[in-house]
Amino acid sequence: MIAGLASLIITLGVIVLVVRRIAVGRKGGIDFAEEVKDFFQYLLLLILILIVNSGLSGLINYVLGSDKRLIANEDVLARDSAFVVVATPLLIVTALWTRRTLERDDDSKESFALLLYLTAIQIIAFASFATSGYRWLLALIDDGAVFGADFGSTFLWLATLGFHYRMSSHRLPKDRAQVPYLLLSAISLVVSIVAAARVLRALMVEFLPFSETILTTTGTNELTRGLVTALIAIPTWYFYWFTDRTRAHTSQLWNIYLLLVGVGGSLVATLVSSSIIFYDTLVWFFGDTNTNAAWVHFDRIPGAVGTLIATLISFAYHSRVLASHHESEEGEIGRIYRYLLSGIGLATTSVGAVTFVVSIVGTFAQGDLLVGRSPRNSLLLAITLLVVGLPVWQILWRRISLHINQDPEREIAAISRKVYLFTVVGISAIAVVASALTITVQIFQGLFGGDLGGSTWRETSYAISILVVGILAGLFHLQIIRRERALSGPKSKTHRFLLMIGPADKPLARELERSTGARVEIVESLDGLATVWDREKVRLLLAENKEAELALIADSGQIRAIPIKR
Repeated sequence: MIAGLASLIITLGVIVLVVRRIAVGRKGGIDFAEEVKDFFQYLLLLILILIVNSGLSGLINYVLGSDKRLIANEDVLARDSAFVVVATPLLIVTALWTRRTLERDDDSKESFALLLYLTAIQIIAFASFATSGYRWLLALIDDGAVFGADFGSTFLWLATLGFHYRMSSHRLPKDRAQVPYLLLSAISLVVSIVAAARVLRALMVEFLPFSETILTTTGTNELTRGLVTALIAIPTWYFYWFTDRTRAHTSQLWNIYLLLVGVGGSLVATLVSSSIIFYDTLVWFFGDTNTNAAWVHFDRIPGAVGTLIATLISFAYHSRVLASHHESEEGEIGRIYRYLLSGIGLATTSVGAVTFVVSIVGTFAQGDLLVGRSPRNSLLLAITLLVVGLPVWQILWRRISLHINQDPEREIAAISRKVYLFTVVGISAIAVVASALTITVQIFQGLFGGDLGGSTWRETSYAISILVVGILAGLFHLQIIRRERALSGPKSKTHRFLLMIGPADKPLARELERSTGARVEIVESLDGLATVWDREKVRLLLAENKEAELALIADSGQIRAIPIKR
């Protein structure tokens, strides 16, 4: 296991280093040879930690275990002893060497290998702690065995996680420390939602007469398993998430986490779970069921309801956090929020429309086009997806249209809107071309094989439905693009990148990003001659200089603009 994990880390690490070399290595300030040395130094440290923890946990379980017969294999005991005897001194030496390097050279804190190491070790430590802790707590509840088989592993990996969390906060700059913090926040959030859904599902099963298949469990009941999972995941998420929020909550990485994981991921899970509930209900009343027992047919409902409640709470919380730090809906984050949710709703609606066309074709072709579903159930699935996805898309698209009516010039020129429209048109075009080719191939196969009939319809049903939906979605958004281009007239030169050299005025930088749509970077001058930014002067300079890339310099009592090229 350790060898396989090390091999995977080496492969991924080399790929990342090569990509980093190609992307930023030629811009100066990066010693690629030094990064390679650091990478293998931290890789050695990581492997030694894995070996020592594996050996120590085995020996602890052997010494403290209530039943030593559980470790009757002398080979395992010999392996664990060898791991501890050989790897522990090497780990101490490597750790001291790494510590001296970090204390002696401040630039080593900027090492990309250090960031990779701290991110990887915390993910591995949390996964190991959660897995062993889950088994240990269940054994403790079932058998009352405090020193169970996973006792040593649980606390060793918990200590490893805590140590490296503290190391991240002390050794990494704030912006880099966010990487492991937010990744652990995302992982523990997903596990927390699963745990909450599991608890809610168990409560529903406990109080409602569901089928025996869903009630039957072995060992610890489902409610206890969910509570144990929550006991491990929720404190971890709380610890990492709220610590990260207090460090640099306005960073781009923080916003990406909120938008993609907290808001987008929660909405997707909400739509999936609500679709299961609605679809099973429709099939029971109007579709073709496999059983006449209601509680057997609805055995997916408890899990879906639990997931729905948990993800709705997650969605509401993260949306509120995002709104509290971006009060103005006219900002770029507000736009991304609207277009992201609109895209999710549109994707769900499109899948529903495709399924609807498939069910119609299946009615004429007289066959089950969806595996395990009759044409009637396929139609009910399409109705479900349309009922779930269409309101989301309509509500968000109406909000988007309202903002465009209030400030058409700024909203139409926003990069997030352009990305959204061109993404939809591009995906639609690819889908149309692929489906058209598929239909043509199937038709020719039917002609040449003398079997151009119902079977051909069944084989091309998906391609036909994707073709129809792709054309409709693509044309709708293409018309919007053409109309907005006609309204905006000839394309004028606009700023794409602004470099501010002078005092670090972050409010001005954010204001320029909103007003120009350009990417703004700040380089703080330390020569003592920096001039306070005059906002009116900056606006005049931007109006006079229309170059795509511009440097704004506040120095020696004056502010000037210089065209640049990166």
